[in-house]
Amino acid sequence: MAEKTHIIRELERRLKDEYNKADESDDDKLLIGFLKFNEALKKKADLKAMLTECGMTIYRLFPFKEIGIGLWNPADCAYRYEFLVGHSPAAQEAHKNIKLSLEDMMDGKDVCYLQISKYTQFNFTEGLKDDPMAKDEALFNRPSLLASKRQTTDIMLEGDYFDTYMFNQKDEMIGWFEVCNTKDNKMPSMKTMKWLEAYAALLAHMVEGAVGTTKGSW
Repeated sequence: MAEKTHIIRELERRLKDEYNKADESDDDKLLIGFLKFNEALKKKADLKAMLTECGMTIYRLFPFKEIGIGLWNPADCAYRYEFLVGHSPAAQEAHKNIKLSLEDMMDGKDVCYLQISKYTQFNFTEGLKDDPMAKDEALFNRPSLLASKRQTTDIMLEGDYFDTYMFNQKDEMIGWFEVCNTKDNKMPSMKTMKWLEAYAALLAHMVEGAVGTTKGSW
């Protein structure tokens, strides 16, 4: 190998310094977090460990106080919450008892929602009165705030939540992230939601590798 010149050594030092300082901006922190998450997933031996790694990474890096991850459960042919963090004990228990069909997950004709992209849906707290699943106030950390009125467009209210979907190679919905209640009570940026879509896509690939390519084969 040719000997490195002074300018090449200086360039090498500069690039390494810049790379190591790259976590100073929010975007760089998120990118570094994503790369670490990708490496961590490779070392997880089972699906539960993957979900925990993903959920806790999102909890650390993103502004949400409550995070759930759900998957298609072959045992009872329904979608179930498999990981929860930030919920009260009562809310955790209530979520674990929920069984959802594909229609429950994807057919929101009777619920107030906004389909932001193929992968992300925003559900308004104003639509909870029409959502059969949301009748149980135990699902919420602060049920007394469910009647709060939306005064501005930049506030995230109790009962607001985003679903970000995971799809397999056959374009079947095999799971989802549910995120609620930001730490500053502000609506998250759409850049944040795009990052969550990236996490969902990566986890979907790992989930599919762990459980099979179609829901029917699980």
